[in-house]
Amino acid sequence: LTDSRSEEIAIHSSSMFTTGEAPIEALRLAGCTATSVSIRGETTILGAVDISRLEVGSAWFESVELRARPGSKLALRAEGMAADQFVWSPTRVVGTVLLGGARVRYLYDESTSWDHEYNLDGFEFDRVGERVSGDRPVDARIEWLRSKRREDDSWSPWRSLAHALHEGGSERDARRVMISAHDEASRWFVQLLLGRTTGYGYRLSNVSWLLVVVALTAFGVVVVGAASFEHANQPLSDATSQTVAGPEMTVVEAALVALDTAVPIVGVPEAGQWLPDRDRAGLTVSLVLGVLRVASFVLASVGLAAVTLYGRPWRE
Repeated sequence: LTDSRSEEIAIHSSSMFTTGEAPIEALRLAGCTATSVSIRGETTILGAVDISRLEVGSAWFESVELRARPGSKLALRAEGMAADQFVWSPTRVVGTVLLGGARVRYLYDESTSWDHEYNLDGFEFDRVGERVSGDRPVDARIEWLRSKRREDDSWSPWRSLAHALHEGGSERDARRVMISAHDEASRWFVQLLLGRTTGYGYRLSNVSWLLVVVALTAFGVVVVGAASFEHANQPLSDATSQTVAGPEMTVVEAALVALDTAVPIVGVPEAGQWLPDRDRAGLTVSLVLGVLRVASFVLASVGLAAVTLYGRPWRE
């Protein structure tokens, strides 16, 4: 039926294509246009099913067994297929399923639908759901993409799954999918630096909370070591700044010093009026605040890098 046009193509266990237990030797629908293609029932197809470039409203593979020929690994070729609805629920697949470049609006499957070798390079879909229960935990979906991912796979299946979850209102799950996708493609130090801190730009709130922790830590250090701070003033007779024993540091001034430490890019002029003295306690406070300032600068830089490198739409 290559390059033909049909309203409906149906192959069922009771159809004229099946006789007793004899399997169908092959099925080629490449380039066809049809309203629906339905392959259901206790049907066995021996040899590659070719539905590449098939344009169809709905394609059903339900309770069917697909087996590659001896010496061949190909069970189903669906590269370039375009379908409004794709139901994938085979009983068994012996061989490889190729879905590269296929474009599906609604994908319905089951937890056992992918117990075989498959290539999803370039596979795109808008919505996804389980045929029986209607949905499946996102962890199972991530494992579905992760278990068969190769180095040369495209990002399309990952972005498609994230897009489907995003459009379905599962924003948090969509972010988890993209974080997992970047984890799969990144080395361990990138995972540690960008993945665990910012979620590659999908969890920037982590950076905000870490900066809050830095600010609170700095505030605690300043309050505890307040006695080690001296107020700096500028005498009229001398252009050189000097520190004198001024008034005690207030809570507001301690908060400004902590803010200046946590957000060094902004800078708080009032915080520069208080400087740790040069005794042992003052040097310790100065060292701790310096470490916190470096940490806050690194966190801000990581957040900016994550947004620049990874803050992308669900699908490009």
